[in-house]
Amino acid sequence: MSRNQFAHCVRTIAVAGALCGLSLIAGVERTHAHEGHDHGEETPAITGAPASPRVVATSERYQFVGIVEGEVLVIYLDRAEDNAPVTTATVEVSLNGEVFKAERQEKTGTYEVTAPLLRKAGSHEVLVSLADGNASDLLVGTLKIPSTASNVAGRRSFSQIITDDGMPIVGHGDFGKYFFGPLTKDLWRLSLGLGYRWSENLVAKVEYTIERGELLNGTNRDEHDFVGAEIGFQF
Repeated sequence: MSRNQFAHCVRTIAVAGALCGLSLIAGVERTHAHEGHDHGEETPAITGAPASPRVVATSERYQFVGIVEGEVLVIYLDRAEDNAPVTTATVEVSLNGEVFKAERQEKTGTYEVTAPLLRKAGSHEVLVSLADGNASDLLVGTLKIPSTASNVAGRRSFSQIITDDGMPIVGHGDFGKYFFGPLTKDLWRLSLGLGYRWSENLVAKVEYTIERGELLNGTNRDEHDFVGAEIGFQF
């Protein structure tokens, strides 16, 4: 590999790393509380920690906001017309078909549901059934729990083939030269990879491989370094 080719490889890997960093910053969202309930502290534009998962459901009469704190869903219920908190309603929450009765929290004017399901990554259907005096309503929303695993992953691997009698090993070299030509007695390969999960359905990977070897006649094999990129998409 020439000096220019190597420099190009380094720039490729550096750009991939920079894009990963930018995507992490872009993924941070800003949330706001409206009048009535304060739906937690406002998240700054750039922060090291992601915002808590939340679900929002609205109807003509009510607005429901649920914020996940571990295995607890903290519920804020307001009237849609004036954003006034609703603190005395009877609330039931269905998470993927499993029904939970929300407990009123008198000090905060909120409701809470405790469910181990809230720690499970994925998209969960939320149905909210409430009775407020003579009024009743049904609200529907979707709660998305992100995976706790890091979006960035690194990989390294090393392999080597040694044979006293030599073998027709092509590797990343020319097929005709190394399969039909002098036999190879030693070939090793070192691979360094960087992967990034953009979403649940999209994964990207960049890998740089160094390959060296020796022929049976004592001649060193040509340098066959390799840079590859892969993108995987799930339909």
